[in-house]
Amino acid sequence: AKDRPGLLDDITQTFSAFDISIVRASILTQNTKVRNNFRIKVHGLTQLEMAIQKIQGIHGVERAIRL
Repeated sequence: AKDRPGLLDDITQTFSAFDISIVRASILTQNTKVRNNFRIKVHGLTQLEMAIQKIQGIHGVERAIRL
């Protein structure tokens, strides 16, 4: 993603809105780019897919994928 003030908050608020718990987070920033990796606890695949879709729509996010 393109780093900007509030990006991490937007992502974590999305997890919260979908009742998703963050188990672990890793944030790496280089110049104007940021890579956020999250280990999360979800209740099902549909919940995960909806959250990923919402995160992909956040300003500055280039992609959100499940590993």
